[in-house]
Amino acid sequence: MMDPRTCEQLDACRPGRADWEDDELAQLAEELRNNRELRELAARLEDLDQAIASALIDVTPPAGLAQRIMARIDQAHPPLAAAPPATPAKTAAQLAAPLIAGLSGAQAEESPAVAPTARNGGWSRRRWIVVASSIAAVAATVALTFWPAGPTRLDPEEIIAAVDRLYVQEFQQDEGWQTTAPHGTPDIPRDVLARPVAWRQTQVAGADAYVYDIQNARGKRAVLVAVVCQGNRLPAAPPSQPQSSSGRMISVWQSPQQTVTYVLVVEGTVADYRSFVVLGRSLT
Repeated sequence: MMDPRTCEQLDACRPGRADWEDDELAQLAEELRNNRELRELAARLEDLDQAIASALIDVTPPAGLAQRIMARIDQAHPPLAAAPPATPAKTAAQLAAPLIAGLSGAQAEESPAVAPTARNGGWSRRRWIVVASSIAAVAATVALTFWPAGPTRLDPEEIIAAVDRLYVQEFQQDEGWQTTAPHGTPDIPRDVLARPVAWRQTQVAGADAYVYDIQNARGKRAVLVAVVCQGNRLPAAPPSQPQSSSGRMISVWQSPQQTVTYVLVVEGTVADYRSFVVLGRSLT
């Protein structure tokens, strides 16, 4: 039976951050080292947090969308023309008046028709159906237009080539970096033993990507790129043997949910690369 306080501390840890390294959670860190069941639970909770974060990607509608939707509704369903006034129905007494007059020999006088009582104001059922159908159609159109589709699928060679090119053209420049990442930016996976120093956003082979300037415990810097795409034939953890390109070590892997592909670029040797990653079972 797991200690409820331990579970409570584990739930309080933020995804992508080693909160248990804080002094206040020293007991939790000790239990994680000694309890395999607790480590597996931590990995499952991390997977769940990342799945929820991926599902809650904010989508900002373009300016003037509401006005365009209402204009399209007005064009598709113009106001209905007013129906001509109905002829007032005659009452039973009025219909019987000619017969009574004939029997009595008197000239029948038509009494004014009594106008039917007007129904309470409000929308008819047909108008409600028209409006409801219009709203449903517009909602479906907006959903198809702006609802995020599944992640782009890219080959590892294509991802590495694009990142290596961007590394030389953009990532080594001082311009374009920011110190605080906005809400919704993918967290650095636990497989990477470094903290973010700065970040920027770019496109990798047509897919959205978040770039981190990271620093490990030795003070060495590297670049981590989180590409929002599925990578074909990719492992779910950093490989032990990276690829080499012009003195740079480059590795690529994907998250367990297969929604984010990570690319790590480290200047130096294989040993320098391995100082940034946890090799073995992924806790991404």
